[in-house]
Formats: sequence, structure tokens, C-alpha cells
Amino acid sequence: MKLGKNIKIDSDVRGALKNLGFTDYFTNIYIALLDSGEMNAHELSKLTSVPYSRIYEVLNDMVKRRIITKLEGRPSTFIGNDPSEVFGNIKKTQETEFQQNMDCSLPFLKQLFGEKHPAKKEQLTIYEGNRASTDHFRNVLNGTNRSIKAFIKNMNEIFPIIKMNLDFLRAKGIETHLIIEERFRERSFISILKKYGTIKFYPNVEQGVLISDDNVGIQLIKGNFNIAKPKELEYSIFSSNSTSYVTFLTELFSRMWEKAIE
Repeated sequence: MKLGKNIKIDSDVRGALKNLGFTDYFTNIYIALLDSGEMNAHELSKLTSVPYSRIYEVLNDMVKRRIITKLEGRPSTFIGNDPSEVFGNIKKTQETEFQQNMDCSLPFLKQLFGEKHPAKKEQLTIYEGNRASTDHFRNVLNGTNRSIKAFIKNMNEIFPIIKMNLDFLRAKGIETHLIIEERFRERSFISILKKYGTIKFYPNVEQGVLISDDNVGIQLIKGNFNIAKPKELEYSIFSSNSTSYVTFLTELFSRMWEKAIE
């Protein structure tokens, strides 16, 4: 479909925008403003074929969704917002709505599920030993695309191992929330960690938990797992992308986060 004389909207682009919540009117108006610059409602209606009887309704909705900006005047004019900011706002809105809908419906659904399904097998992978645990922990970090939630008991030991991975996450713009034991508050590595995301402190962290993108969960535990060396402490990891397992770990994290202090 052509828009004016300057631009043609590819069907794939139109379909992608529709998946992000754009109506055909939204798409026509937004692309017209990006292509042609500031315009008033009458000009937009004429260029985009949006009926003038509906143009203000559509424009006001787009302003509310922060897709475009209204410039007051006589007449008022409109400009298209930065696409990166628009998509960022859409992502935040969708994530917020998803969380709200999940928080509303999940307890009820889990209650029904629990009543009829008292037990369920889940796929859980165990990594034994410091080397295997370290490799998997770093692989999960590197594979993160959106967010990390974690509380770590022995962060003084873990931080030097994962610092390069955290640098990588920071470069990717990953949202990071960390809970650290209170006893480490004054350690020098804390000031460095604060550059990677939001940190809170908790009196006593019993184990290590990390949730990547809300779909991969791991538990990091240190103990006497090596039968050949029973006095030697080593790390082991329990890892799974099971929804119930990740939800369980996320709930643990959320409860600690509420009680933790900055």
C-alpha cells in the first residue's frame, strides 16, 4: 500500500506493527509523520485516508500510547516519536499487562491444578562440581536477552568469576536486579556491581538463585557433594526451564526483594 508519493509500506512491516498493537490507521499516520514530518489533523486525514470524522479520536489514542506527540497551536500539529522509544514503551506496557494478568489469574488456576494434579514430573538438570556449575551459570547469563533476577550467598566468590559476563549483559542493556547478603555491603565489589543494575541487601542468603528472562531458573548450592573428597566444598547447580520451577524461584526472589533494603 502506498502512502502519498514518497513511501510504500511493506506487508511484512505492516503485519509486524499489527502484532505490536498498531491498527491500520495507526500505521498509516505514524509512517506518514516519520516520512513527511509535522502535520495537522486535516493534512493527515487527507494523506492517510483516515476519515476526518475519526482522525482526532485516532490521533488522541496514539498520543496516549506515546506513539506520536501533539504540539499545541492553531491548529494543533503532530510529530512521530522516536521508533526505539515507541517500541520500548510498548514492551514495558506489554510486560506490565502480562504481569498483572498473570498475578490475577495464576493463583486461581494453580489452585485448580493442584486439586486435581497432586504431583507432576519436571525436567531438572543437575550440574555437579565447580567447573560444570561455573560453565552453566555463565552460559545462562550470556543467553539472557531481557532481565536477570538473582540472589547469591557467596557473591565474594562468584563475582570475580562472572564479572566479564556481567560486562556483556550491561552492554546488551539487560535489566538486572540483585540481592546481596548484608555482610558484603561495604565490600569494594559492591560499588562495581551497582553499575550493572539495582542492588538490595538481605540479612542472610541461604543459597544462590538466578532467573533469566523469566523462563530459565537455576539454584546454586555449595556443599560436600564429592564422595571422593568428602571434606571439600563444591558447587552444584539445579537448572530447568519448567514454568512451575521458574515460577517457584521467581516467587522466592519476589518475597526476598520486598523485604530486602537498599
